[in-house]
Amino acid sequence: MADIRVTRTLWDFQETAELEGFVSAELLRGLDSPAASLRLVLSCKEMPEELSEVWLYDGQEELFAGKVDTQRFVYGKSGAFLELEARSREAVLLDNQAKPGELSSPTLLTLSQRCAQPYGFTLLRTGGNGRLNFYNIPRGISEWEAMAGYAQLAFQESLYMQGGTIVVGNPPGQETITLSNSRATGQRFISLTRENRNSKIISEVYLRDNSGAYSTRVINYDNPGGLADRKRYMVPLTDYSMSPRWEGQEKIRRAMLEKETVRAVLPGYVQAAPGDAVRVRDSVVVLENLQVYQVTHRFGKEGATTVLNLISSLYS
Repeated sequence: MADIRVTRTLWDFQETAELEGFVSAELLRGLDSPAASLRLVLSCKEMPEELSEVWLYDGQEELFAGKVDTQRFVYGKSGAFLELEARSREAVLLDNQAKPGELSSPTLLTLSQRCAQPYGFTLLRTGGNGRLNFYNIPRGISEWEAMAGYAQLAFQESLYMQGGTIVVGNPPGQETITLSNSRATGQRFISLTRENRNSKIISEVYLRDNSGAYSTRVINYDNPGGLADRKRYMVPLTDYSMSPRWEGQEKIRRAMLEKETVRAVLPGYVQAAPGDAVRVRDSVVVLENLQVYQVTHRFGKEGATTVLNLISSLYS
């Protein structure tokens, strides 16, 4: 790493300074969160003052900018170290709860003006013409969850952040990444782990209707060979008459995302992002229809590695 800078709070003003003693950094981005997170370790000669923001650079390229959530000073036989945990500014949408209530004929635009605009974020596009007759925001969910829930119900789409704006849909992704240690053109990997967890499969979901009866049964037709016999009962968060099956289907889909996961560790800093398509074409293993769920870039004195957590794109 060529350059690490932090903004530190000194009484009633801020001062920007470059810190030395870099030991390691771990930068994580994922489909399930609008915010990136950073874990940073620095060696130090004395206990530092309180830090408020941190930037991570590789040369002139800014890899991360965000506020410090946790600052930890550790002093022992191996020396003194400063450990920082930080998240990018989009974390404000996760940290603040949405005002609960029932909204009549809201659009995603009006909801974003309520949940995101006060923090400096705007909606780039709506992604469709879907609209709910009413939308209930339950107590305790975040601003981001309120908007993401609406997008799922109205458009059957996810949300992601792009340059400070909120976009409906999955990230567009780059050209498909091909992992291979046997092909000349493939992206090399240090290790690859595939985990198949049948314990995550839900076989059927029963939804409660407006009369209080669990009258709607949603079946998982992707339950291979009836591996799972695992049912769930749900009370829909939205008007049952508008979408009597959708929430059951969504619960099954999310469970199927956890059934098969792949973890690939790649040498160096690899330009990969959540939403990128991935396939494995190797002499030992061939896997198709994968998507980056989380990407972790790790930097240390011995170099960098990139960790890809992959899910099936068939259920994303």
